[in-house]
Amino acid sequence: MKKSILWISSFVPYDTVDHAGGKNHNYHVKYMNATGKFNIFLLSRCYEREITKIDLDKYKIPNKIAVIEGDRFHSLIRKINNIGSVINPYHKYFGLLPNYQGKKVVKLIREYVKTGEQPDIVILQWTQMLLLLPLIKECFPNSKVVAIEEDVAFLGYKRKYEYVNNALKKAFYKCRYQRLKKVEIENLNKTDLILVNNKKDAKLLSENHCSKEKVDQIAIYYDDYSGIERKPSNKNIVFFGAMGRLENHLSAMWFIEKVFPLIKDKEVNFVVLGGGPHKELLQKQNDRIKILGFVKDISPYFGNSLCLAAPLVLGAGIKVKILEALSSGIPVLTNKIGIEGIPAKNGIEYIHCEEPMEYAKAINNLINNHIDADALTENAKNFMMKEFEPSIRMDHVVKRLLEL
Repeated sequence: MKKSILWISSFVPYDTVDHAGGKNHNYHVKYMNATGKFNIFLLSRCYEREITKIDLDKYKIPNKIAVIEGDRFHSLIRKINNIGSVINPYHKYFGLLPNYQGKKVVKLIREYVKTGEQPDIVILQWTQMLLLLPLIKECFPNSKVVAIEEDVAFLGYKRKYEYVNNALKKAFYKCRYQRLKKVEIENLNKTDLILVNNKKDAKLLSENHCSKEKVDQIAIYYDDYSGIERKPSNKNIVFFGAMGRLENHLSAMWFIEKVFPLIKDKEVNFVVLGGGPHKELLQKQNDRIKILGFVKDISPYFGNSLCLAAPLVLGAGIKVKILEALSSGIPVLTNKIGIEGIPAKNGIEYIHCEEPMEYAKAINNLINNHIDADALTENAKNFMMKEFEPSIRMDHVVKRLLEL
């Protein structure tokens, strides 16, 4: 007999979703559905512009989606509603789930309760939904609850408070970090299974008093670029990501300001790919710094460029962009934040850099063939095939869910 799952998520899944967490979610829910072992009903939210992209009916996954309207009137109402989410350090959802969006999701859950359905399992995907656990326990007292932590959210706030220099901002983020850590851990301990996407996060939760028996790994989905044949034809350094996100913006700015002036070869360009670049970043453009915005296919950049640089200054959890770059074989230069959760070896599958001079030295060594780029390419591709095959991990998760 199939188990019934009520799956509640922060962002609607569809095949063309362009953010890493969304790709994971899309893979998870559709893989589970395809096993034929579960009856899944999905509650989620989307922006109005995403409606035509949603393909859940095609996969025969029943769903109810709250739409975040995009017209000027509703955008204004949403901004007014969400002021407290942004400026109040004691906000009940810590700014992760804004007031307006939160109300939409709560309404969906209340409407589902009216159907009288009591699922065997409730899956909460993203920490935003985990914060609704008291409501979930009230509505579905007999259901097993599974939390999927795309990132350990309190770690992201910890890094923000450690990074900023402004005293007011530092106090703000520290307050949110300390309070979120307490609530996130408490809620996780009230679930029946906790799924993270890497060993590092599993270890972090265990160190913070989450039961080791409850914590397991779920597959992480990434676009596989292993079919690319590397033929570097320029000295471009690639940086890519959703550039509207603060962590990507700050990381690109750090490279431009700290590393790029150290590179004397005038044929070297820094190429930033990704939609939504901030005005401050656009102002940095010149003959050698190119801000290209969204590109439909990143493959040519992986195949033709000298290397990828990812000097990440913020963020938590495994970085899908690093996995995708490694799968392509492009030499990857990154730091502790960029490589966390990925058991790649420095100098074998990637090049570890922290300080500006280390990035500059690695780039010059690649240009002058003092680093065997072909060996890095082969090693990185082999590493990805061995360590990150998603179906094996998903089959394990299916087994755990059936055992709940």
